[in-house]
Amino acid sequence: MKCLQTLNLVMFIPEEKQHLENLQIGDLVSFNWIFDKHYNSVYNFCLSFTKSAADAEELTTDVFVVIWNKRKSLDVDRPLKPLLFKVTKDLTWNFLRKIANRKSRQNQFLQNWSPHKSESTDAELLYQEYENRLLGLLEKLTPQQQRIFTLKYLKGKDLNQIAEELAISKNTVKTHLAKSKQFVLSQIPSLGAILLLLLSFG
Repeated sequence: MKCLQTLNLVMFIPEEKQHLENLQIGDLVSFNWIFDKHYNSVYNFCLSFTKSAADAEELTTDVFVVIWNKRKSLDVDRPLKPLLFKVTKDLTWNFLRKIANRKSRQNQFLQNWSPHKSESTDAELLYQEYENRLLGLLEKLTPQQQRIFTLKYLKGKDLNQIAEELAISKNTVKTHLAKSKQFVLSQIPSLGAILLLLLSFG
């Protein structure tokens, strides 16, 4: 136990304890200090596994959101780094498992539904019906939501690319995307597996 306490003391970054105490009461200056101090190590860990700058950036943001939400229960007598590592590892593993499941669903979907591979006329007609219903659903979105939804889910562009192409902020893209996705997801029961597969890649 004494060795563990010594290790914790050695791992403490100067000033961190005070910032953790301030963070517990919601001090944003201390939160920004912690964010700046640990951002690179968290980001680099995420990037090493996701191999995607955009995914690593979003995961890193999620990590610090968790820390903010847990701020009142933080142990200010222990360094933050072990907790950061655990949160980062858990979120990254969950992300990778989610990607693996998506790829599995995609392969199954392509085998069962793609009209190019199916010899069944009924399957091809059903595929076309779902596609037409999805296009009809998109027409109910606002013009900006339609553009963003199409760029994200049909053309596979990331948030930064969409923001640059439409000359709007990344946060604006997120807001429109969240609203359009919420609306479209609510229609899943009537659209079937095709729409679920499409949105699972968002």
